[in-house]
Amino acid sequence: MQKIIEFVTKKGHWLLLIFFEVVAFALLFNGNIYHRFINLTYSNYIVGSFLRVSGDLTSYIKLRQKNEALLEQNARLESKYLSLKQQVEYVTADTVVPFSFVTDSLTSFSSLEYITARVISSSINKTNNLIVIDKGERAGVQKDMGVMSAHGVVGIVSSVSQDYSVIVPLINPTIKLSCKLQNTGHFGYLSWNEPGKSITRLTDLPNHVAYKSGDTIVTSGYSSVFPPNLFVGTVGRIGQPTDGVPLSTSFIPVVLGTDFATLDFVYVISGGVGLPQRELDSLLRPRDL
Repeated sequence: MQKIIEFVTKKGHWLLLIFFEVVAFALLFNGNIYHRFINLTYSNYIVGSFLRVSGDLTSYIKLRQKNEALLEQNARLESKYLSLKQQVEYVTADTVVPFSFVTDSLTSFSSLEYITARVISSSINKTNNLIVIDKGERAGVQKDMGVMSAHGVVGIVSSVSQDYSVIVPLINPTIKLSCKLQNTGHFGYLSWNEPGKSITRLTDLPNHVAYKSGDTIVTSGYSSVFPPNLFVGTVGRIGQPTDGVPLSTSFIPVVLGTDFATLDFVYVISGGVGLPQRELDSLLRPRDL
């Protein structure tokens, strides 16, 4: 209290000056229309600028939440689209298929769902590339689930913790993905063995198969990891056939649809073909997807 009294005693003249300045400005702006207008104009400008900056900052903070909400909505729409597409394919594949078989088929594919996740770590230039996402067992992610992006297949979940998962991407030599040429239906196996490049190879195709640059490559559906007809990539630059003879199909260069260098968000495929197909996979080709 004593210090306050001493401060007021020493600085009293300055405090009195500030008081009279405030009173003078109040009388000036309240008693004169022109000055009142100037005061309101500048006040509105300052307050408006502050509110705009505050609004932009709030929008930026909420941007991640909005982005995740949009991804979840896109995942739901993608799930419905693939389920309906598979239903149509099974119904139209054989017009005399028993109704009970059709019903079971529709039910089995209706369980296809997606779990959205954010990429928190990834490598693209190593021999054994890996991707880490921010979703794990708590979110429903399990080992051996397929993973895709908005632009195509990404890879497969290799290990899971409570809140994180590790994905082995297509740009890893341990992955062999069962794919097919969309326009002909011929299938083979996609593999990668060139560090630093996003070009993969589709092998094991019949020699008589003809193809051209730009043809679409999709998943074959011959596994429990990926449903059929998910986009993988396109046939890369190749030579030209001569005298109408199809190109050699020892391997086909495939440009992947997913750009792993800019990958931010992924969709983990939950559900799919089911246990019988998993058992069949383990008997036939335990290392292929």
